[in-house]
Amino acid sequence: MLAYRKYAAMALATVYIVIAFANFVTPFNPMGVIPFHVYMTLAVVLLLKPLERYLPVSPRVAMVIDAALVVACLWLCAHYLLDAYRLQTRMQYVDDVYPRDVAALWLGLVVLLEGVRRQVGWPLLSVVLAFLAYGLFGQHLPSLVSFPGFSLDELAEILSMQTVGIFDTPAQVGLDIIVFFVAFGAVFTMTGGGKVFMDIAIRLVGNMNAGAAKSAILGSALFGTVSGSAVANVTTVGVLTIPLMMRSGMNADQAGATEAVGSTGGQLMPPIMGTSAFVMAQILGVPYAEIALAGLIPALGYYFAVFMNADLIARKQGGMKMGVGEIAGDPLLPRLHLLAGPIVLAAALFLGYSAKLAAVAGIVVALLVPMLRSNTRFSLRKFLKIIPESGVQAAEIAVSCTAVGIVMAVAIQSSLVLRFLGFLTLIGGDHLYLSLIMIIIGCLIMGMGMPTVAAYIIGAVLFIPAMTGLGMEPLSAHYFIFYFCVLSMVTPPVALASYAAAGMAGGSIMKTGGIAFVYALVMFVIPFGFINNSAILWQGTALEIIIAAAGMLVACLFWAVFLQGWLFRMLNLIERGAFAALSFAIIIVPTSSVYWWGLVGASAILAGWCFVSAGRGRKAIQVSQ
Repeated sequence: MLAYRKYAAMALATVYIVIAFANFVTPFNPMGVIPFHVYMTLAVVLLLKPLERYLPVSPRVAMVIDAALVVACLWLCAHYLLDAYRLQTRMQYVDDVYPRDVAALWLGLVVLLEGVRRQVGWPLLSVVLAFLAYGLFGQHLPSLVSFPGFSLDELAEILSMQTVGIFDTPAQVGLDIIVFFVAFGAVFTMTGGGKVFMDIAIRLVGNMNAGAAKSAILGSALFGTVSGSAVANVTTVGVLTIPLMMRSGMNADQAGATEAVGSTGGQLMPPIMGTSAFVMAQILGVPYAEIALAGLIPALGYYFAVFMNADLIARKQGGMKMGVGEIAGDPLLPRLHLLAGPIVLAAALFLGYSAKLAAVAGIVVALLVPMLRSNTRFSLRKFLKIIPESGVQAAEIAVSCTAVGIVMAVAIQSSLVLRFLGFLTLIGGDHLYLSLIMIIIGCLIMGMGMPTVAAYIIGAVLFIPAMTGLGMEPLSAHYFIFYFCVLSMVTPPVALASYAAAGMAGGSIMKTGGIAFVYALVMFVIPFGFINNSAILWQGTALEIIIAAAGMLVACLFWAVFLQGWLFRMLNLIERGAFAALSFAIIIVPTSSVYWWGLVGASAILAGWCFVSAGRGRKAIQVSQ
């Protein structure tokens, strides 16, 4: 029976991909195609994740329930496609709400909530249920958060009869952008592009100290340019890099943590940066290229810190070099043409074309270029297999995106956002940094067990108005939220990327998560630079941006030195504390100010002292010998 489920899911996923690309060529009525996207992806997820995996019921009962849920999804697709014109042209809160509209709301909620439970789990489901309960019973709560509540007709209007609520920005981004980037990533990986990235990383840094760890970090960064999923990055890159790291001398927990941290950064790496960046562009109403460019310097700073962290570990422990035979691999030159796809995609984005068009151009090139050489050609069967696989991957992302639309709608329509702003102002007053600490805690808690995009959207809805009210620029505020939601992927006790890496390395989940969290702590420092240093987000003159980038790299290097307690020699606690303080101060103090240049000078003096004192120590040892 499971085989039939898979065939049915693949068939629906294929239909979904075909409609998505048809919508790219000739856009359909939004109130028809967006609900189709929502409920068709839910049908795929419900088919691939049978009920008996999650509840102790007999296979026969589970099959009947799953069949009913899938039929409900298909009915909802038909309902919205047939009723799209009425829904698109009706006057909101004026025209009648029919019984079938209310039925579509509740049936849609049932399949959506069950899809969230199976795909994402209870963390996100609990949040969605809490907001639904607030929308229905808000009048029974204390006066600080109470509001009159929504009637059933009002809830239908808000959630399922316009392009807000269930069909709001997250669902629209899923249909208009994410599905194309997912398809591009699937095509690029299928044609061997991911292996090319790993081979490039190994050849560039494999012969260095900590060559295996650095190859994992660089390979994860490169793969992150075409895949914004931390867990997918771990499972794709870690298959090769985790065994390499363990053979070079790392224990299982260190190897898993290094891969988890490198893969988590893939969500920060332009041009794709994961689902959250597309949503950010839609919310801010700016071209996606501007979002991607803004993320370049912070992403490079993050990877530089992680890279140097691995280097310092190796220097403390004495090498960790890879074997010569492991660095040599298949000839690289005959496969470099496979990189044409991501190059075209990135070029199209930065030339000002829409994200959707850039992704489609990348897909076309990624499909055609491998056919130019015999060693990279693929069969028609392989091509036909990638279509439903792309649909399945897009469906898994779409479920969490869609569910967060409920949170957005209830929070905005009930004025909960304004109430939260008042509460934050009451607690934090006008103190920006005190308020930011509270927001950071909120982001980390929300991100535990949730996909980054879900945590980011909820954080953006609740926290951004407060942050902009305290004087932060909207782009800086969004990136601040985004970074701390990404950090949740390696923050115990629920660290999804660390869990995946620990499973592959055979290490302890908690130890791997703890080590990964320490390695990734630079991500705690970087967002504070967004507050006063807009040049870090590519805002300003060329000279300002260059100076900001240099300062970011210095600060990230010093943070790695602080974490490992080593720079040319072992450092004492005072020296480590000085490096930590300088790292944080260089990030926070406005770039190019007198104080900032003073900090840079102090940094040079401290690093010089470590170098000179290390040399004296070596000479003293030689003399004594």
